[in-house]
Amino acid sequence: MDHRLVSTTTATIFAAWLAGCMAISPLHPFDKTIPEETSQAGRLLFLAEDIAGRGETQTALALLDRAGELASDDAMLHTRLGDAYLRLGENERAERAYATAVDLKPADATALLGLGSAKLRRGETTQAVALIAAAAPQVGTATAYNRLGIAYTLAGRLTEAEAAYRKALALDAADLDIKTNLALVTALARRDAEAQALIAEVVAHPTAQQRHHRARVLVLGLTDKAAEVRKTQERRLDPRDVDKLLSQARKIATSGDAKARALALGAVMI
Repeated sequence: MDHRLVSTTTATIFAAWLAGCMAISPLHPFDKTIPEETSQAGRLLFLAEDIAGRGETQTALALLDRAGELASDDAMLHTRLGDAYLRLGENERAERAYATAVDLKPADATALLGLGSAKLRRGETTQAVALIAAAAPQVGTATAYNRLGIAYTLAGRLTEAEAAYRKALALDAADLDIKTNLALVTALARRDAEAQALIAEVVAHPTAQQRHHRARVLVLGLTDKAAEVRKTQERRLDPRDVDKLLSQARKIATSGDAKARALALGAVMI
């Protein structure tokens, strides 16, 4: 199964989610004081993550499923299972793992953030916003606020989305994915010069990736600078890819006011 998102526009807008914003910290060192069956689950989880890193997805999923059966009442392990499933694009499995963690430990902000993230991936935007908005201030990381910004963007709440992205950047000013998301939401709000300046900073950075250059095309398309895209054609992008992005940008830009444009964007992302 191909776990990539289905459209170029989707992949562009979800740059932060699929890369930086969904990066999950590695397992804590194995704790020999926890029950033996949970310890075995931890070992399986560690092994599954290593195997997934080598591209053996189906083997990794089998190990993760078995780890879930052995994790018993360990909320932390169920949360980490959710993280692992989410990285592999297994959103339904991730939601189940996070939900188990929340059932075991209802006040755990990390599990709530994961559950909200899985629901957002599955298009359950209203529930996702409520969960992530509750969890993000408690988790207090750039990743958490970036996810909150994505949730608000998909809900058409651009002012709140921008505020969340700015909090994320205050915590990690070097994160290109967060800055890309801020540029996109600023473009949706038609603060064109600001959006163009933000995305220019991103693509000028030596570590900018192809997804950031795709985002530049979309931002310029949303801010009536399609001609500039043609003039400064990205060598690393397929011209057909550029055409699709500009076409999608035109559709979004003509969808109405800022909220309507955000909802139009959401319609192609979920």
